[in-house]
Amino acid sequence: MGLVKPSCFLSAIFFCQFATGNDLYFDVGKATPYLSVCSLKNDLSESNTIVDFTNDLLGKIYHSSGETEKDVIALGTNEYFDQLSYQSALGVTEEYELYTLPRCERYAVSLLKKLCSDKASKLPLLKLTCTKVKQYL
Repeated sequence: MGLVKPSCFLSAIFFCQFATGNDLYFDVGKATPYLSVCSLKNDLSESNTIVDFTNDLLGKIYHSSGETEKDVIALGTNEYFDQLSYQSALGVTEEYELYTLPRCERYAVSLLKKLCSDKASKLPLLKLTCTKVKQYL
């Protein structure tokens, strides 16, 4: 009985490291709600901006992912909302500061660089898309 508890604890640690480490699916989950709100606040729907392009790419990644990856994406989304709630409760960031177009564009560029890095080869749809990304970077 004493061996079961440490092994469960270690399993939880390894799962958390998998989900929150440098996992790209987790990053996709965190970025999706932020870029969606950026697009709405700045009226960028179908505008062919880098924010809109990245937002569409995140949707394609989600829809072409397996169930395990979708679970990790959901963890990332939950993490984003937890951080947003915490920042709001502390009053450290005003909403208008979060969703300015330049800030949204910088975030989108940073995410695209991460998604098109060598580490991202396991993500679906990226080989062809990353060539298009170069026009934005």
